[in-house]
Amino acid sequence: MFTSTHCDDLAMPASSTDDDMQTLQQAADIPDNDRGKTTCRRLSPMFQLAAMLSVGHFLMGSLRTSFALVMTHVTVVNQSTNADCPVSNTSYDAKIDMKVDVMLMSHTALFLGLGVSILPVGIITNIVSPARIAGFSCLTMSGISLLFPVTILHCGPLIFLLRGLEGVTDSFTQSAAFALLSAWTTKTDRTMPYALLGAGFFLAPAASSVLTAVTVCFIKWDASFYIIGGAGLLWTIVWFRYMYDRPDLHPELTSEQREYFRKHGSNVQKNSVELFRQAPWRSIVTSGGVWAAIIANTVKSLMLALLVMEEFQYFQDSFNINSEDVGVLLGVPYVLLGVTTMVGGLVSTRLHSLGLSITATRKTVCITSMATVGACCVTLSFVQDWRTAFGLLSAGSAMQGFGSVGSSPLISDMSPQFTGLIFGIVTLVSDAVATLSSTFISMTAGKYQSLGSWQTVYLMAGVMNFAGCVLFGILADATLQPWAEGTQRKVINTTDDTSMENSALIPKQNGLTVQRLLSWLHTGNQKKIFWRKTTP
Repeated sequence: MFTSTHCDDLAMPASSTDDDMQTLQQAADIPDNDRGKTTCRRLSPMFQLAAMLSVGHFLMGSLRTSFALVMTHVTVVNQSTNADCPVSNTSYDAKIDMKVDVMLMSHTALFLGLGVSILPVGIITNIVSPARIAGFSCLTMSGISLLFPVTILHCGPLIFLLRGLEGVTDSFTQSAAFALLSAWTTKTDRTMPYALLGAGFFLAPAASSVLTAVTVCFIKWDASFYIIGGAGLLWTIVWFRYMYDRPDLHPELTSEQREYFRKHGSNVQKNSVELFRQAPWRSIVTSGGVWAAIIANTVKSLMLALLVMEEFQYFQDSFNINSEDVGVLLGVPYVLLGVTTMVGGLVSTRLHSLGLSITATRKTVCITSMATVGACCVTLSFVQDWRTAFGLLSAGSAMQGFGSVGSSPLISDMSPQFTGLIFGIVTLVSDAVATLSSTFISMTAGKYQSLGSWQTVYLMAGVMNFAGCVLFGILADATLQPWAEGTQRKVINTTDDTSMENSALIPKQNGLTVQRLLSWLHTGNQKKIFWRKTTP
């Protein structure tokens, strides 16, 4: 997946601390010129997990974007005859009588579902197997996608319920992904897996916009929902077959890989109620680093609403460009966004290898991103030409991806053991702001449907980005926190009865029972009871 140059960067980043250099010197008893390739071989299971999570986030983001474009298309007030689209105004097309401001409130329902569920989900992620959570979340998302066509045509109020459930599902998926990456990454190789995760999510709008525009125009208005739902079902099968919570639970790791993760990995332990009770709540909510993560995620959530779900309506209202053209038009910025996410990961890795501390690297990347996106948004508040708007949206989208690798790993940097819980707290606050912002957009741009109202929205977004730059620069801290270090050591020193070498929970008999199913959901270390037999 990575070239030897990239592997060298992952294996031998220079650090401003003696502890990091000592860790790297102990990484392997091999010649320096072979260390990069050896490290990549040892970390290959980590990147396989990150790739699967990336595909899962790709499907999640695709459903968000496809729903937004389809709803913009089928709303009667937005519809116009397009001679280039064979499906337009035929039996394969659809129309619903829904006001634009009401339609935009369905996006608010998504954020509301995220907001009300994210903290309980974060708690659950610290109790139940995150691998199982990720699998069942994608399965639920697939079901929602397959239900959308019938719901949109025949049961309008149920749309909001499904959107809220989609938000709950998204919160489970994101929290589980962060917990899994914390378990499978080390301090010096954390950036690229998070970049891969972000690239999957950010490339989704590009691919889904094109897919939805093409299917709406040439196949059927709801074809994209069935494609995304079917792909999610296939992903779920592969996930349950091959993915595990932690490196020590994976039966197919080599002894070299297992030893590397044991020495240099996060060494998070089995999720349990007892582990959750050890969470330092007061220290978490008063930590400056946690609030820096909240600020970065708040800005990111706001831009997600503007750049992913609301932008189709922006082009319709401001420049009278139909939804089919909008889908193809906005595919370009999101290709740039996905690519720059990987570029941001490579730049971050390179900066760290040149001697910049992890905290300074996170700040440099994230602040550069927010400042550039803020400038693009403020400029958009004065733009009246669609070509200029398109160029600014492309630049802003690209930098949004670049900065995500500065903020996303921050939670894992501070406390690998309680990543799911902290992610829940961070996302609860940031999504509450995003919900209010989405409501504001619906009450202004959605109500008046004018260029001026959208310009007001972009001015507000630009101000929030600039404020985020200042606050993130002051508060961000990517070091293991003292409260996390003490709790981590206490947890690690306790006996873990679920290691692969001594697992009392691996069933000794074949056949599915309630006890085995509950144990399977809780620990995530069972051999796959639905796919292969266990041995005594």
